[in-house]
Amino acid sequence: MFGRGIKGYLLDFLKLNIKRGDLVLEIGSGDKPFIRADILMDKFIRDDTERGGRIIADRPFICGDIENLPFKDKSFDYIYCSHIVEHMKTPEKGLEEIRK
Repeated sequence: MFGRGIKGYLLDFLKLNIKRGDLVLEIGSGDKPFIRADILMDKFIRDDTERGGRIIADRPFICGDIENLPFKDKSFDYIYCSHIVEHMKTPEKGLEEIRK
């Protein structure tokens, strides 16, 4: 669906119709945070073995797990996550959690 290298990846938010003022959480932000994310979240802040570089925390950052999000339901207008399903113990639980 998306493509065009890292620049395209970072600018793909334009296709998502995220409006100014929408609150966006990125889960699994790692070393290439989504340019439009307001809050970053990652489970492993010191372990870089599953990402391409050191974690970036250049905006509000939460250490948390997609399977047990530390936020009230409906706290965000958008939740962005990419390349994390393969790292979940129970993907069904994580996907259900982000639906809330």
